[in-house]
Amino acid sequence: MATLEEKAAFLDKIHLFRRMDDNSIFAIAENFKKVSYKAGDTIIERGEQSKFLYLIYQGRVRLNREGQGQRDVLFVSGDYFGAEAVLPKEIRHSKVTAEKDAVLLRLDPLDFAQLSNSIPYLKENLKVSVFGRRLVKKIHFDWVREDEVIYFFGRKHPILLWQAMIIPVVLMMVLVGMFLLSSLSLAISPVIISAGLGAMVLIWGLWRWEDWRNDYYIVTNQRVVWIEKVIGIHDSRQEAPLGEILSVGADVDFIGQFFKYGDVNVRTFVGNIHLHHVHHPYQVRHIIEELWKRAQIKGTRAEKAELKTAILERLKNPDPVELKEKTEPKVEETRDRWSSPKKAGNLLKLRFEAGKTIIYRKHWVVLFKQASLPGFLAAIFIALLTYQGVGILFSQFEIVILNTFLLGVLSLITLFVIGWAVYQYIDWSNDTFQVTEDKIFDIDRKPLGSVESRSAPIENIHSTRYERKGVLAYIFNYGTVYMEVGTANFAFEDVLNPAAVQQDIDNRRMARINKEKRNEQQKEQDRMIDWMVAYHQSASDLDQNLEDTDDQSEDTDDQEEWQIDDSDIYLE
Repeated sequence: MATLEEKAAFLDKIHLFRRMDDNSIFAIAENFKKVSYKAGDTIIERGEQSKFLYLIYQGRVRLNREGQGQRDVLFVSGDYFGAEAVLPKEIRHSKVTAEKDAVLLRLDPLDFAQLSNSIPYLKENLKVSVFGRRLVKKIHFDWVREDEVIYFFGRKHPILLWQAMIIPVVLMMVLVGMFLLSSLSLAISPVIISAGLGAMVLIWGLWRWEDWRNDYYIVTNQRVVWIEKVIGIHDSRQEAPLGEILSVGADVDFIGQFFKYGDVNVRTFVGNIHLHHVHHPYQVRHIIEELWKRAQIKGTRAEKAELKTAILERLKNPDPVELKEKTEPKVEETRDRWSSPKKAGNLLKLRFEAGKTIIYRKHWVVLFKQASLPGFLAAIFIALLTYQGVGILFSQFEIVILNTFLLGVLSLITLFVIGWAVYQYIDWSNDTFQVTEDKIFDIDRKPLGSVESRSAPIENIHSTRYERKGVLAYIFNYGTVYMEVGTANFAFEDVLNPAAVQQDIDNRRMARINKEKRNEQQKEQDRMIDWMVAYHQSASDLDQNLEDTDDQSEDTDDQEEWQIDDSDIYLE
């Protein structure tokens, strides 16, 4: 049974109860009641209104979101659910079951109401997270991984929307007044002008409103993400894994204190992510800090569990055959390995795979810009060449000679222009960006010329972001993916669907980091296990030696006693 002190210590680590003094924490802990569920037990039925606010003290709980276009969510110790019991306008849609044996702390709505009257932070903190969960149900992102859970989902503070709408609203009021006055005076021209300008201002206002709605700040159990979109002009996503965070801070000015908004600054190994004008910045900071610490604890526990299992296995079999037959580890090639897109089926593909290498080309818009002039000229000269060839068939002999000469000149010019167009295509086709299992490549290969290749280990990428700039980039969905690699920067320019390219890079990067981490852990474990097995064997040998020494001592004592007895007999 959890004691009051244990419950208070548990609550103090959860972001909902941060910025509260000890008296408030103990008052809340006193009202939480402990309940237990077996694995597979249903805690809340689908569509049912929860009667309590639940905190997961031990175990795991699954939220089954079938039928909502959402993935299931797996909550762990420190998470909560059942907010619809204590907040109005919240309806439960997901079925909640115990994934494994779970111990929950539940809070009655009446107790919550009394506590929130004396502790205003409690209700405010819960509302911040619940608002994000509402958005998650409405908006889906393809880049969210299977095992990824969104804990915070928010927009910039509404005060920015109000500021952006001041000028459109004032202009609309003026134009409406002009329209009404012009209508009363039966002036047709002012009516048409005011109506046209009013429609433009209305579109501008709607554009600004949608622009505010499209910017998101997202915190998951794996990363911090900032999505920024300017309709028709700009689209970018910047993110940082929790494992690379160095510190998290919140800055709030005087106006921000009044309206409850500020900036949250996430500092990473290289570069920062700034969440500007976020609602309840201190609460957002606490969410990031809690998930950051969870990720660290989870990694430490996994290492300990793996080490424990390996030690037990080796102690059971300290000298396995496979250890005696060790072979030299395979040394990876250090030269740059990149693929060449030579297959006919890849002539116009913007993304394709060659083995385990993902290859990207620049968008067709770039090809059109490069080859449009030679292609246009080639079409003109081919038409002229055709016209001249047909004209020869119906010309007199003297004119035929002249036309044949012109035909030859046109043929040479046409071949040159076609060659120019083909050169531009080959140049476009050969400029590729590649992602292998361990490296990224930026390859610029000129036709019949030199090859320039930049590469970097994929695990050295500290952060990634993408941008789409301009109307064409937004319409045709292309942009640039930026990567920070130490002091250098890489850019995959003008690639199709930059968000998907960023996701490919992140997936390969995480896989590589995890592989390297496992290899290092395995080496460290092997060393530790070797030492422990050697110590265990030495201790066993020492015990055996001590036993042998004791046996020899007993034999010596017996022999001495026997000699003493003989001497006694002799003396007698």
